[in-house]
Amino acid sequence: NSARMSDVLPPRKYDEIVCSFQNIAAKVTIIARNEVKHFCEHIDLDLRGDQLVFIAVLNANEQHKESVVRHAIKLAVKLSVKWFLEKENIRRIEMKSSPNRVSVGLHYGTVVLGLHKRFQGKTGTSKPVKTNRVTPEGFAINFGKRVESASRYGTGSGITVSQSFKAICNRAGFPVLFSGAIHAEAKGFESSEPVFELTA
Repeated sequence: NSARMSDVLPPRKYDEIVCSFQNIAAKVTIIARNEVKHFCEHIDLDLRGDQLVFIAVLNANEQHKESVVRHAIKLAVKLSVKWFLEKENIRRIEMKSSPNRVSVGLHYGTVVLGLHKRFQGKTGTSKPVKTNRVTPEGFAINFGKRVESASRYGTGSGITVSQSFKAICNRAGFPVLFSGAIHAEAKGFESSEPVFELTA
């Protein structure tokens, strides 16, 4: 709900809430990264404003895939619970308001790992600095963003998964439950794709 918050809250108050989210997200993500780094060829992390992107690139080893998927669910649940218990949410509950929740999208798909150009602004220079970094690129990343957007249509946890992510959970026999399919508009895609909300 950050777009609405940024519109109605004073800038300093909004910044305080974003900083609180970033602190929680950074702590949870560092733990998750340390838990999955042994299974991964590459981990791409980006925490900017109200958005956290965590991309784990791994080889085709089925057992590693299941381990990373399990840790991704753990990361999503930890982030949601810690954010739910954040002081602003406690204050909102005490004032009989609905707490703010975090929206999470989990997707599994294929990416290309390679050198891609990135630009960074540097203080005191008039031009951005070009860097070459090994990063993942591909349709799966764009689709993952759409899965996250669809989480706003959920009514419970706010954690949604794609069909491919759900299929891995089912094959592995993870003790997690999902809602029925949520058909949400996927911006930039010709048809809506079903996503599923984590319910238990």
